[in-house]
Amino acid sequence: MNAHVYCNGDTGWSRTSGPVRNRPAWQTAAVSRPRITVHCDCGESLLVPYPEAAVCACGRRWDTSQISAADYRGVLAVRRRYRRHEGAFVLTVVFLLSGLTILGRSAPLLITIPVFIVIWARFFRPWWRQRRHKAIQGLPTWKLKPVGGEVPPDPALP
Repeated sequence: MNAHVYCNGDTGWSRTSGPVRNRPAWQTAAVSRPRITVHCDCGESLLVPYPEAAVCACGRRWDTSQISAADYRGVLAVRRRYRRHEGAFVLTVVFLLSGLTILGRSAPLLITIPVFIVIWARFFRPWWRQRRHKAIQGLPTWKLKPVGGEVPPDPALP
């Protein structure tokens, strides 16, 4: 019995389950890791943090530590790269807008901010999402084997 496992880039980015060494919330957000989506043979989907295990409703236990650390680091690298690019873009825009404001040229901001928002929403944002989606689709998939709790085959099935 194998399960199709992949790292979901968009919906799986969430905090790790439980407190991380009793750190404040603003620090735990920085160490969040993408969860691994495990599709069980029974049809259930589980979101499991990386080196942990989870039990499906059918009783199978799925352990994500079967995934190599190098593969998971590759997933983290893709995530980190896109977050850095987004952060650099936002910092550049903030720097330019604050520079214009400090120089006393805030009147052009009244025109450029709405134009910038339209260009962002209409052209750049869809392109960026498509690019990120392609990178996420290129992430590895794994075949995990249940660690325990196998469900016996149904005698009613041929």
